[in-house]
Amino acid sequence: MTKIQADLYRYTGNKNSSIFWNFFKIRAFRYQYYYRMSCKKNNFFIKIILKILSHRIISKYGFILETTDQIGPGLMVLSTSLLGVNAGSKVGKNCTLSQGVYLGVANRGKLKGCPKLGDNVWIGPYSMIVGNIKIGNNVWIGPNSYINIDIPDNSRVFGNPPQIIPDESAVKDYIINPIE
Repeated sequence: MTKIQADLYRYTGNKNSSIFWNFFKIRAFRYQYYYRMSCKKNNFFIKIILKILSHRIISKYGFILETTDQIGPGLMVLSTSLLGVNAGSKVGKNCTLSQGVYLGVANRGKLKGCPKLGDNVWIGPYSMIVGNIKIGNNVWIGPNSYINIDIPDNSRVFGNPPQIIPDESAVKDYIINPIE
């Protein structure tokens, strides 16, 4: 299963779902399609066309995924407004991003760098994850959280400063249609 097919499966739950029809039906998938295609080694002309189409969506919705192939398969975006993923950020498989999520760079200090997210991470609306930190696997991040510390596997985290609660079933029922 390609990354594009894995992303589409997260939205539809159907492995045989048509990329063509869902491209027009699901706005977030449309941008993800442009993003995934621009990460491939296409010729220069196709990359320019994809960049133009991507920038049109960026200016219309504020939905920014920097062009880098560090986002794993099965990405699901719940809302295409006000979303930003910095180019240095690494995102594992089955990650779910809500409205207003920002994965950002810290330009100085001990946290200089970009975040690294594990597999099966759910990020609530208007959460910010900033700096060279590691978010473990199976982590649920609550709405309006500001995360600037490492988060262990199997945890729920929320607030500012972050409150971490160990929970083996942290993302159960939050990660919809996970890929294997």
